[in-house]
This record gives sequence, C-alpha cells and structure tokens, in this order.
Amino acid sequence: MSLPTHQHGYALDLVITQDGKRPVRNLGVNNNLISDHFLISFNLNIEKSNLEKKTIEYRKCKTLDIELFKRKLEESLFRNSLNNDDVNTKVDIYNSSIKCVIESVPPL
Repeated sequence: MSLPTHQHGYALDLVITQDGKRPVRNLGVNNNLISDHFLISFNLNIEKSNLEKKTIEYRKCKTLDIELFKRKLEESLFRNSLNNDDVNTKVDIYNSSIKCVIESVPPL
C-alpha cells in the first residue's frame, strides 16, 4: 500500500495476501475523521468452499437419571479402587471412571 493510512501521513495499516493468489482490487483509503487511522476498503475475490455435512450425536443430559449416574460412578470407583496413595493415579482413575459412566448413562 502506498497511500497514507494515518492522519500524520504514515502508512500504518496493511492489507497482506499470499503472493498473487488473491489479488486485492479497488483499494481505497477514506479519511472519515472518526479516528486518527483512515478507513481502508478493498475487494478480495474469495471462493466459498463446500462444507462437509456432519452428523452430530449428543447425550441428552437433561434426562439424566442422577441416582443411576451416582450408583454407576460409585461402582466404577469402587472397582478401580481409589486406595492408591499417589494423587496423580487417583485423579486418572477418577477421570476415567467419570468418562466411562458419562458415556454409558445418559442416552444418545
């Protein structure tokens, strides 16, 4: 850009694109006096990419049976035994137990 973009005559603002990939057209600088920086306007030819459709499944947590969740979690923790003295191991067991119960109790 060779035009000043600041009220003191400096070119402080830039429009950067890949070399020749998407040329900037109709570059303009407008001194609208709202800011000490001028408004930069331009056209850029961008192709819209085709979006891939995805099916998203989610758990219906609003219908979660809390008592069943608690019971399954207690069973899982009991099975995996939190009697280990290592804090990191306890956290790993707890996290994996919660993940397992969350993946099994609320319906998809």
